[in-house]
Amino acid sequence: MTRRCRWERWLCCLANGADMYGDKTGLPLLDAEGLAKSIPGGMALRDGTCQVMPGTFTAMVGTSGSGKTTLLSLLGLLDHPSDGRYLFDGVDVAGLSEAARNDLRGRRIGFVFQNSYLMAEESVADNVGLPLQVRGVPARQRAHLVDAALGQVGLSGFQNETAGGLSGGEKQRVAVARAIVGCPDVVLADEPTGALDTISSNRLICLLRDIASRGTAVVVVTHDPLVADAADRRIEIIDGETRNDPGSAGVHTEYTSPVAAAREVVRPTGTRGARWAQELATAALAPLGRPLRAGLVLLAYLLGVAALVGAIGLAQSATGQIVARLTDAASSEIRVSVANQDDPFITDPTLADGAAALAAKLPGVALAVPVRTYGTQTNPPSRLPGATVSGFSGRIYVTEASYLDFFGYGVTSGSVALLTNTWGGATAVLGSTAAKDLDLPQPGPGVQLWIGLHPTDVIAILKPTGDPLIDDTVYFSRAVGAYLTNIVDSYLLVHAETGHAEPLARALPLALAPANPGSIQVSTTSRLANLQAGINSDLTRLLSILAWVILVLSALTAGTTMFLSVQHRAPEIALRRAMGASRADIWRLFTYEGSLIGLVGGILGAAAGVGLVWVSARQNGWPVCIGPQTVLLGLVAGLIAGIIASTVPAIYAAHRDPALILRTV
Repeated sequence: MTRRCRWERWLCCLANGADMYGDKTGLPLLDAEGLAKSIPGGMALRDGTCQVMPGTFTAMVGTSGSGKTTLLSLLGLLDHPSDGRYLFDGVDVAGLSEAARNDLRGRRIGFVFQNSYLMAEESVADNVGLPLQVRGVPARQRAHLVDAALGQVGLSGFQNETAGGLSGGEKQRVAVARAIVGCPDVVLADEPTGALDTISSNRLICLLRDIASRGTAVVVVTHDPLVADAADRRIEIIDGETRNDPGSAGVHTEYTSPVAAAREVVRPTGTRGARWAQELATAALAPLGRPLRAGLVLLAYLLGVAALVGAIGLAQSATGQIVARLTDAASSEIRVSVANQDDPFITDPTLADGAAALAAKLPGVALAVPVRTYGTQTNPPSRLPGATVSGFSGRIYVTEASYLDFFGYGVTSGSVALLTNTWGGATAVLGSTAAKDLDLPQPGPGVQLWIGLHPTDVIAILKPTGDPLIDDTVYFSRAVGAYLTNIVDSYLLVHAETGHAEPLARALPLALAPANPGSIQVSTTSRLANLQAGINSDLTRLLSILAWVILVLSALTAGTTMFLSVQHRAPEIALRRAMGASRADIWRLFTYEGSLIGLVGGILGAAAGVGLVWVSARQNGWPVCIGPQTVLLGLVAGLIAGIIASTVPAIYAAHRDPALILRTV
C-alpha cells in the first residue's frame, strides 16, 4: 500500500465508531443477473447481467435509450428492479429494508454524474463534504477527509472556491472527489466526460483509473470511445440487454492494484444527533444561497405576523382609549330615559315639571339637557330641497345650546346660542367634518340645510375637536325634531359634579317620578365601563379574524414558493438520496428550512407589529396596550405557519424518485 493510501486510510480512521469491511476474496463486488425495469409504455431494461470485481475499471457502452443509465441506477440502489437478482458484496439487496438500502448506498457507493450536480452557490469544500454531512461526520474530521479527496483529484487549495465559478473539467473533478471522499467500494459514473473537451476527458480518465488502481471498483456509462478504450473491461447494452461481457478477459493487468484482491476499508461514520444538527445548520444556511426566494417567503411571513400582532395590539389600544373615555366620563355623566322616546317629560326642557327642570334642582347637577339621536339614511341633510341622498354619513343630534356650551365646543364662525330659541325656529350647528361633507364653508343669511322639504338655517360651524365623532355631527334645534324620523335614542343627559354621579344615579328616579320611580331608567358611564371586556373581545375577535386570514394567505404564498423551490432543487434532492439520505432526512431538511424562515418571519413580523401599534397609538393619542403574550403569539404563529407551509413541499420532496430526477434533469 502506498504512503498516500496509508494516509487516506488513517484519515478515515479518524471518524468515531468507524466500521471495518473486508472484501470476500474471489467474489464479485456487484453481481447482477437478469435485472429488468418496466416503465409506462415499455421496458427500460430487459436483461441486465454483469459482474464487477473490486478494483476494476468497467465501461458500459450502448446507444441512447439502450438502458445504460437504468442499469446504473439499479446497481446504485437508486431504483428497484421489476425482475432479476442483484447481490452487493454477496448480499441480496432484495431483502434489504429501505433504511438498509440507504445506509448501504451512502457508505459504499459513490456517484459521478454528467452534469456534476454541484451546488453552485456553495464552496468546493461544502460540495465535496456533502456525503459526510449526510452521514453526520463531525466538521473537523470532515475537513481532513475533504482535503485528502481534493488532493487526490489535483484540486488542493480549491476548498474555499465557489463551485459555480469552476471550469467544466474542474467541476467534474470536484464531483469525483465528492464520490470518493467517503471511501466507497464502487464509484458509478454516468457520462462523466459527456460535456468535457479532450484534454479534460483524458485527465478525468486517468483519475478514474487511479481510483480503480487503489482498490475501488469504477463503473462508467459512456459514449466516449476514449473512456471505453481505457477501461479494463467493456459491457455493451443493446435494446435493454447486456452483450459481449468478456468477464475478466481483456483486463489491463498493468493497472490492477494488489489491494483489489484483499483490502481493509475503514469508513467514516457519524451519530444521529450530529446528522440532525448538521441538517438544521444546512437548513439555516440554505436561504442565504437563494436570497431572493427566501426573502419573498420571509416577507410573506413578516406581513402575516405583523398584521396579526398589529391587529390585536390596535384592538387592545383602541379598547384602552374607549375605556379611558368611559372611565373619565364615569364620574360625571348620567343618562335618564323612559319607555316612550317622544315623551315631552324627557324631550322638552321648558316644562316646569319636566325631567330637565326637576333634575337641575338636585345638588351636584352641573347640566341637565335633553338629547335625541336620529338615523342619517332616513334623514339625509342636503343643500337642496327634497334630496334623498347626501354626502353626509355622520350623526344627527337634536339638543340645546347649553349642551355645546357646556362641553366648550368653539366655533369658527356664527353662534350656537340660537340653537335654543323661543320662537320655535329650525336651526343647525355643524361639526367641522360635517360642514366639509355638506360643502358649507361658513354660515350666514340664507345658508340653509334641507331635511326633505323642510329648510333649516345654519347658524354656526364648530372648530375641529380632534374627535371624529364630534366633528362629523350635525346638531339641530328642538323644532327640527318634528319632521325627523327613525329616532335612535332619546335621553336626558345629566352631568354631575365630581363625586356626585353615583348618589345622583340613585336619587334621580325618586326625584323625577316619586309615584313610580321604576319608570325612570338611569344608566351611568361607570356601568357602561363594565362593557370593557365585551368591547375588547369583540374588537379583538374581528380584527384577529382578518389578521389570521392574512396570515393564512401569507402561509399559502410561502408554501407555493417553497414548492417551486423543491422543483428547482430536484438535483440536490436526488444527490442527497444518492449519498444515502433517507426520505425522512429530506423531509426534515425542508421542514427545518420552512420552520426557521417562519420563526425569523415571526420575530420580524412581531417587531413590525409592535412598531405599527406604537406609531398608530402615538398618532391617535391612544394608550399603547400590547403585552408580551401578543408578541409571543406572533412568534408562535410564524413558527406554526412555517411548519404548515413547508409540510406539503417537504413531503413532496421526500417522495421524489431520485432515479427519475437523474434521468430527466
